[in-house]
Amino acid sequence: MHDIKHEGNKFSLAFSPCPNDTFMMDALVHHKIAHCNEFDVSLMDIQALNESALKCLYDVTKISAAALPQVSDEYQLLDAGSAMGFGCGPIVVSSNKYSLDDLVNSVIGIPGRHTTAHYLFNHFVPEVRNKKFLLFSDIEQKILDKEIEAGVLIHEGRFTYADHGLSLIADLGALWEKKYHLPIPLGVIVCRKSLGTRLATEMQTLISKSIEYAFEQPWSSREYIKQHAQELDDHVIDQHIQLYVNRFSISMGEEGHRAIQFLLSNPI
Repeated sequence: MHDIKHEGNKFSLAFSPCPNDTFMMDALVHHKIAHCNEFDVSLMDIQALNESALKCLYDVTKISAAALPQVSDEYQLLDAGSAMGFGCGPIVVSSNKYSLDDLVNSVIGIPGRHTTAHYLFNHFVPEVRNKKFLLFSDIEQKILDKEIEAGVLIHEGRFTYADHGLSLIADLGALWEKKYHLPIPLGVIVCRKSLGTRLATEMQTLISKSIEYAFEQPWSSREYIKQHAQELDDHVIDQHIQLYVNRFSISMGEEGHRAIQFLLSNPI
């Protein structure tokens, strides 16, 4: 177990710059809800978050749900702050009118080796071997530049690919839902086990309260969101939040935990 010393109630907190995370965490990190903690906040893309968690760099961090097995010795899963739901899964797109079967010999852009997007792609298209692991925000342009033939899009890419002339090959989330009838566990929040159960429970409660505040005061977080978002259009931001922040974010509940357990019991 890695030991990290703390100054009072100051903790390191890492999450993505995507609107769903900044929307959920704004009230927490800016003390819009009452608490006595201070957070040293780091924002980075999901693959960087996964790699940081593998090194146990942060006290509380967002990771891909598919990365849970790799970090479970050091981190415990929190019930709040997840990106999970229906109709919100990664999509596969191309500038060509491909089917999934056409991808076997194609070069595919994947938004990180340890991401749930990669897990789902492997689950439904296991034959593909020629992959390039890329920053999620670069994949659309790499397709347009013909550096890759298709790519798996997450986050804002789900809402903008058609505007850039790309075609949908498959919705991996829809395939998951049709086959398993469970919500898609995309991202989750974890807390270092060495901080103890009490602190983990406190963090879980604070994140839930932060999300509830965000829903009650939806424009309060907009400035923070726009400081970090890839797409600044309010409609795109609203779509993003509506899709990825929901009842599972406040609490995964029994259904959410079943989805997590199913994913963990079916590794690729």
